[in-house]
Amino acid sequence: MVTDFNKLIIKTIIMKKIIVSLALLFCVSIIFAQETQENTSLSIDNPLPKKELALSVGDNLFFTDRNEKIKAFGTYTLSYHSYSKERFGYGAYFSFSNKINTWQNSTSAYSLAPSIRFLYFSNANVNVYWGLSLGLGIEVYSDDYYYFPFFQVTGFGFSYGKNFFVGGELGYGHKGIGCFNAGYKW
Repeated sequence: MVTDFNKLIIKTIIMKKIIVSLALLFCVSIIFAQETQENTSLSIDNPLPKKELALSVGDNLFFTDRNEKIKAFGTYTLSYHSYSKERFGYGAYFSFSNKINTWQNSTSAYSLAPSIRFLYFSNANVNVYWGLSLGLGIEVYSDDYYYFPFFQVTGFGFSYGKNFFVGGELGYGHKGIGCFNAGYKW
């Protein structure tokens, strides 16, 4: 039988591994970004996207309680981003998460957060990026609510498609560790 202290130690070790993995991914991506900046040129044949609207579905592993068995239904996010000529993007997320615990109580979380992105690589069909988002959320229980800080660190994200696109992200935060997205860029 595993005690609560042992569970805490195991979860701490897992979290440290995730954080170290994300840090290594970030460092490798910076090196990749430097190489691709030197080897690619922005021209009419290689345009950056100007704006994009996307819907994402991610795991909501961050939105779980340690002591409860829950049924989580994922995190759904609507995002908008606008890009400058220097590969920098800014925008916002609106996220929704839901779960039901063992006592059949439903909990929902809503959040709104500004977001920034940096494109490592961009061509007519593929965008590769990292991002950061910080904002405010509200968790609503059946009889109470509370506010929490919303955050999402995207270590690696990509999209594929000229106008309509599909993609994915790996990161850490309220959107989840992994999420899939689809949207439109113009």
